[in-house]
Amino acid sequence: MKKLSILMIGLLAIVSVNAQRKSSVMLTVIGNTNPQVLIDGTSYNLSSTASTGRSVATVSDLATGQHTLVITRGSQYNNNRTDDFTTTFNLRNRFDMHINLNADGSLELVETARMRNAGGNQARISNSDFNTLWQNVRAQRTGELRRVAVSNAFTNRANTFTTSQVVQLIQLVPSEGARLQLAKQSYAYVSDPVNFSRVETLFADQTNRDDLDLYVTNYNNTDGNANVYTGAVYAAMTDANFNNLYQNIRQLWPATARYNSLAEAFNNGNNYFTTTQATQLIKLQSSEATRLALAKMAYRGIIDTYNYSQVYNLFNYQSSKDELAAYVANYKPGTVITNTTIRVAMSEYDFNAMLQDVRSRFLPFEKMNTLTGIFNNTSNYFTTAQAKQLIELVSSESNRLQLAKSAYRNVVDRSNYRTMYDLLNSQSSRSELDAYIAAYRD
Repeated sequence: MKKLSILMIGLLAIVSVNAQRKSSVMLTVIGNTNPQVLIDGTSYNLSSTASTGRSVATVSDLATGQHTLVITRGSQYNNNRTDDFTTTFNLRNRFDMHINLNADGSLELVETARMRNAGGNQARISNSDFNTLWQNVRAQRTGELRRVAVSNAFTNRANTFTTSQVVQLIQLVPSEGARLQLAKQSYAYVSDPVNFSRVETLFADQTNRDDLDLYVTNYNNTDGNANVYTGAVYAAMTDANFNNLYQNIRQLWPATARYNSLAEAFNNGNNYFTTTQATQLIKLQSSEATRLALAKMAYRGIIDTYNYSQVYNLFNYQSSKDELAAYVANYKPGTVITNTTIRVAMSEYDFNAMLQDVRSRFLPFEKMNTLTGIFNNTSNYFTTAQAKQLIELVSSESNRLQLAKSAYRNVVDRSNYRTMYDLLNSQSSRSELDAYIAAYRD
C-alpha cells in the first residue's frame, strides 16, 4: 500500500447529517490506465480522456457523513501491477468535495462551499461598496443605530460578504449580545463559511462562542432559504420621542391611568424599545403584579432581547422572575397581552383615609362589618401589607381568619400573602388559610 499525501482543506466544522439536497463529489484520476473507483463498496465509472490522461466522474448520490474511498490504478511504470489508494473523507451539507489522485500518487481532498442563493443571484459585495457601507455604519451615533445598520446590510440579499468583512462590520457594534445576533444573521450570506470560525474571536464570553458554534453546527440551508436567521431589524424609539412618552405617562394620576397608558404604549405595534427604555417605563408602577404584567407586554417590542434579563431586577420575588423567564422562553412572535383585568393597589392617600375610617368605628362588630364590606368591594385592591394593617384592627382570631380569606381576592401581590399568617396565633387557623389559598380560583 503506497503512502498517501493528503491535502485536507476546510474540514474544520462538525459534520451535518441527513441533508435534503446531496453534496457532490468530483473525482479526477491522473494516470495512463482506466482506474476503478469504489465508494463505500459501490463501484463508479469514470470517463477517460486519452490526450490528457485524466479520468473524471461526478458523484451526487452520497449522503453527508463519512465515506471510504478506494481507487485502483494501473501502474504507469509496470503494466503488470496495480496501485491501490485508500482514504476516508467527510462530506458536509452545503459543501462539495474535489478528490484528485495525481500522477505521483499524492491524493488531494479539497472541500469547497456551494454558494448559498437565497432567492436570487448573489455576488460578493465589491470593495468600494463595502468600504462605503463600513463608513456609513461607523458614522452612526450610537451602538443601537449601528446594530440596525449592520442588520439591514446582512438582510439585503443582493450581496454576500466574506468572513473578514463580516468581522469588520460586527466589530463596530459594542454589545456582545448584539454581536451574537448579527453573527447568526450573517451566516446565510457568507461566501467563505469554512472561515466563519474567525467570527468567534469577537466574543470574550465563552457562552456566546458556544452559542454561535451550536447555531452554525445545526444550520440547514439545503433549499437555499431555510433556516436563514431572521432577527428583528427594528429601531428603538428615538430619545426625544421616548422622553416625551415617559414624561406624559409619569404625570398621570392615579396609578390605574399610568398603567393603562403604559399598556397602550407596549401594545402599539409601531413602538419598539430598548430594554433600558422599557425598564424606565415599567418602574413607573410600584406594584410587583403590574410590573410583571407590563414586562410581559413590553417583550413584543424589545429590539435587544438578549439584554431582557435586566428587567428581572425590577422584581423582589423569585416567583415573579421565574414567571417572566417562563413567558420569555415560550414567547411566540405576534403575541399581544391586552390584560383587561387591571389590579392596581390603592394609593397611599386613599388607603390612609380608609384606615382612619375603620379605626373610628368604636364597636368590634362595626369594624368587622366595615372591613367585610371593604374586602367584598370588587373595585378595591390592596398590597398584602395594606390588607394586613386593616385586618389587625380586629382582635378575634376567627374574624381575622374570615377577613384574611375575603381579602385574598383583592391582593395584588399574592406571592407575599403568607406574611398574613403572622396575624394568626393557632396553627389550625394558619393551616385553614393555607388550604383556602391553595384551593382558590379567580
